[in-house]
Amino acid sequence: MFTSLKFSTQLSLPRGRILPSSNRVYQKHTIDIVGPQKLLRVQLSILLDAQINEITDLRILRSSSWAERDLGVFIRMRAEKKDLGNICWAIDSYWELARKRAEYWYACETSFAHLIAGKTGQDTENVRPIKPAQNMARKDFNRHLGRDTLILQDKHVLLKLRWSIGFDWTGEAESDITVEPAFPLVCKLIQGAWIVMHTNQQQGPRQIPLQASRRFQTPSLRFYVAKARLKQPES
Repeated sequence: MFTSLKFSTQLSLPRGRILPSSNRVYQKHTIDIVGPQKLLRVQLSILLDAQINEITDLRILRSSSWAERDLGVFIRMRAEKKDLGNICWAIDSYWELARKRAEYWYACETSFAHLIAGKTGQDTENVRPIKPAQNMARKDFNRHLGRDTLILQDKHVLLKLRWSIGFDWTGEAESDITVEPAFPLVCKLIQGAWIVMHTNQQQGPRQIPLQASRRFQTPSLRFYVAKARLKQPES
């Protein structure tokens, strides 16, 4: 399997598992899984029945603290079912997605520094486009790995970006991205308003919710939105 993770194994004989009258031979494998720059580390302990080549016990000894909330919870559940293949796949796919998420958080923080609380940008007009960061420093990865929320705000609007990572039944990491805006009170009142726009002579006028107007970007519609009345249409 092609992966950026490094695997190392230590083999030993478990204590208290071999009885003089037993023909079973058990092996204890301690597996270290380490990501680039040692930013991710997971350590597994496997007890293997060497005679039938079967895992009799599987435990997660440790995982990086920043990954514990997402990855740690999932692989500990899979460890109860002794599903080593699922665990290894989950670790690899999670690392790739978590790394990509950290790069985009860094890119957003760099491009929109003037919209980050506690930071100021000298040039707020000529904003650089968002691009995945290249060759991020380890300290920047440490700040953003495991982060699932970013808030951008100015004096009028607040935008909360949430990017969480989950897993499907195969252990494949999946993104769940949501955006939550917060507007001034006057904008919240307009959300319930309706507008009237004329399409053509055959169809006549029709009424659509203001929220649906985001799909239309014609100048005429923007004119009607600006003149929208703060009341529901008459039945």
